[in-house]
Amino acid sequence: MGIVRLGYVVLQMNDPDAWAGFAETVLGFKRAEREDAHGAAFLRMDEAPFRYMVEKGDEEKFVAAGYELAGEADYEALIGRLEGAGIEVVRGDDANAKRRAVAAYAFCHDPSGNRLELCHGREDGSSFEPGA
Repeated sequence: MGIVRLGYVVLQMNDPDAWAGFAETVLGFKRAEREDAHGAAFLRMDEAPFRYMVEKGDEEKFVAAGYELAGEADYEALIGRLEGAGIEVVRGDDANAKRRAVAAYAFCHDPSGNRLELCHGREDGSSFEPGA
């Protein structure tokens, strides 16, 4: 089945809390109740555990898009196809997979240098009611 949805987006911002405040008051997002040693804000806009991970950093930028695959077999098959095409794919570690609320993830870069993450086994979220 392949990619089933855009699972999450990772952004880097100088002030994740201010960005999260804007997302909550203007866009109707909710902050996810997730502990993070790196100080990221996790934002929900639907039933997923989160859709936006906003990390603290020196510059404000897009970091990655996380594409969710239907299952482990599709995940492994896509990694194999990418590697077969000569694209370097790096498998993420367990700690960062847990941070992303997935069973496993890997990443590569598109021709423009954007980081693309592939994942499977997304944790179930909970019901969601918009705030704004």
